[in-house]
Amino acid sequence: MTDAEGLVDRLAEHWRPADITWFADDAYPLVGVPGGEEALEAWRQLYDLRSDLGRYPVLVGTQRDIDIQYDSYSYSESSPAEILAEANAFYARLQDPPTERPSPSVAELHEELRQDVGNAGAWERYGAAAEEEMLVDAFGPLVSYDEWPVVAPAGGITIPFDILTREPHPEVFIALLDVDHPWEVFAHLKFGAFNACPFPSRHVAWWRYWYEHYDPQIVGVTFATVEAWVGEPPATREEALRLAMQQFGYCNDIVYQGVGSVEALAATLLGGVSWYFWWD
Repeated sequence: MTDAEGLVDRLAEHWRPADITWFADDAYPLVGVPGGEEALEAWRQLYDLRSDLGRYPVLVGTQRDIDIQYDSYSYSESSPAEILAEANAFYARLQDPPTERPSPSVAELHEELRQDVGNAGAWERYGAAAEEEMLVDAFGPLVSYDEWPVVAPAGGITIPFDILTREPHPEVFIALLDVDHPWEVFAHLKFGAFNACPFPSRHVAWWRYWYEHYDPQIVGVTFATVEAWVGEPPATREEALRLAMQQFGYCNDIVYQGVGSVEALAATLLGGVSWYFWWD
């Protein structure tokens, strides 16, 4: 019996019979389901069965989403085990973040790159300094606000729906990932490392950190989007601002191309039952 046949049998014991395909040369199995609320209900059922199946379910979007994600997956030379090892080192930095800005600064290194855009060493120093500054801001003094923004708390998952029409997709897919912890899904999907999207190891580390503080359940990861339900959202404005500073460092597009300010992001997180991240 193949792995796919065995998984189909285990699914059939508890859930509806399912056709399973495999992503990227048996990297992980995929189950097709109708989009919209049906997809979210399917995810909930598979989430409840994760221990019996030995797999964690992740909505990975439409066939088009999967085809795009394949490109970034196939370019990655790191194995999931290597990504997880690198994530452990970055997680330690989240536990003990820096308090002083790097020298030379990001601005100084940017000027150096303007003079010599092909300088590989300068690019490496620039990336390290930018990450250092992000951590200082994410864990440093909170932003101040004169008036709390009037923004509704976040409350839904968008991946099973067409982003423009809000109608359900005809079909979306759920990946069933063999992981020890939910935050490890980013290593197996090899998600990230494009444009301003962090490397896969950074996703693993951040979500491990947030799992310990807010109990999020990762619901979906497409080629450019991550969404989750949140078990223990921030209960105070100060806590929401701290989380917003961290999420802004992790994904600044949700502010720059989304809610407009860190304070407005904090308002969506205060009591919000879902998180949404998108990278351009």
